[in-house]
Amino acid sequence: MDPFDENHISRDLNELILQHLTVKEILDISLVSKNWNSVIGSSRKCMKKIKLALKFWRSTSKNEQAAEKIKIMENVSRKYQHVSVDCRFDRSVSAVFWKLLTDLAPNLVSLKVKSIKLDNLTPINLPKLQELRVVYVPIDIRNILISSSDAFISLKLKLVSPLNWNKTSKSDPESSSCIRKCLTSNSNLKIIELYGAVQYGFLFDEDLSNDIKFSLHTLKIKNDMRLSLIPEITEQNLIKFLSTQSSSLQTVYIDVCRPNVIQYILNNMRVLKSVQIETVLTDYKIRDLNLRLNEHVIDLRIPYVNRNQDIREMLGVFPNLTHLFVAHLSLETMEYIAWNLQKLRLLKYRYDEIDCESLYEKLKEENPEVNQNIEMIVDYDYT
Repeated sequence: MDPFDENHISRDLNELILQHLTVKEILDISLVSKNWNSVIGSSRKCMKKIKLALKFWRSTSKNEQAAEKIKIMENVSRKYQHVSVDCRFDRSVSAVFWKLLTDLAPNLVSLKVKSIKLDNLTPINLPKLQELRVVYVPIDIRNILISSSDAFISLKLKLVSPLNWNKTSKSDPESSSCIRKCLTSNSNLKIIELYGAVQYGFLFDEDLSNDIKFSLHTLKIKNDMRLSLIPEITEQNLIKFLSTQSSSLQTVYIDVCRPNVIQYILNNMRVLKSVQIETVLTDYKIRDLNLRLNEHVIDLRIPYVNRNQDIREMLGVFPNLTHLFVAHLSLETMEYIAWNLQKLRLLKYRYDEIDCESLYEKLKEENPEVNQNIEMIVDYDYT
């Protein structure tokens, strides 16, 4: 007797059985027969655990890989909920993927699209889409995707293409309208990540603080612009936006901003736990920011605070740090950390002027009252 024959076991009972299978077990039993493969492919419980990932690799030519991708997508029968695709700006692959996306639309929960290029665009509705990540996606396609759902929890947007920087360095009215509609209709957003000047611009060129209803826990902004090119009104709108998230935001990553933005983040975000600031403060000292004591932040990453005094000034604000990254670790800073950050457990850095790790071991032996539990790691690739 076939255990998945609907004449013997109902589809609802099948779902109760299938929900306990691991990903490996799901893939294995889908090979038993065409019927089992069909049952797996139509099972919401199984498809919740499996991602369709279509990427290019190096072992064969691009044309061969494109042909294989198209063949795979044309024969997809499963109701995938999680899809990731890199179209490599191939129009044929992109067109077949867009058709597949339309077929999967009713069930799709998470979607990552990279390097897509289409001549003919049709609107799409993704009613259950909660996670969207677009990388090197043209503006018109990105606008359609961010307008496709009002169920977003996570929204990650990256610049259209490094090769088209001059063409995409300004936001446009249509994009501003799309993002405003997206933000006002998605009240469950928890994560926003923006990479590129366009994304930063179309989100903060206008004051959206009165229109949003969500409460973020993660905000990451990397805009790759010189500070002189960022209008002060944009940063004022950013601060207004941050003020609406002050009771929920737990993780912030930001670069290329003026000191008043840093000051607001560190002094006013009441539940902030993790901060990464990549701004180079060449004309300001940390003491000029007038930072208040902050006992909530436990993870701090400051790769471009280079002056030893500035590093120690900032560390003095965060007595409860458990994780810390600094680019330059001096003997004086290491000693300050050991004596004053008693809860620190992980210290990462790119380089030190002397062997700070050995000196830390010696310091522990001679002074049992210093923090004895810091793991020190040299990490040149830390991001």
